Amino acid sequence: MHDLLYYATMYIGEGATMASEAAILGTPSIYINTLRLSYTDEEEAKYDLLYNYSDPKTAQREALKKAIELLGNKNLKMNGKKKEIEY
Repeated sequence: MHDLLYYATMYIGEGATMASEAAILGTPSIYINTLRLSYTDEEEAKYDLLYNYSDPKTAQREALKKAIELLGNKNLKMNGKKKEIEY
C-alpha cells in the first residue's frame, strides 16, 4: 500500500491515517471528514501536504476545487517529494 501511496499523484479520501501516510511520503493528500484531528491539522499547517475539509455543507466542493488546483501544478510530485525530505 505504501508503494501505491508513494507513487500516486494525490490521495483523496476520508481515512486520516492514509492521508497522513501519503503526506509523509510526499504525496499531496485531501482529507474529507467531519472529524478533525490534531495531526492532520499540523500536517496541513506545517508541511502544506495535507488539506483538511470538514464542513459537511462545503467539504466536497472545496476538496474538489483544491484537487483541481493541485493537479494544475505540473511540478506537483517534485514539490511533494521536496517537502517529504524536509518532513
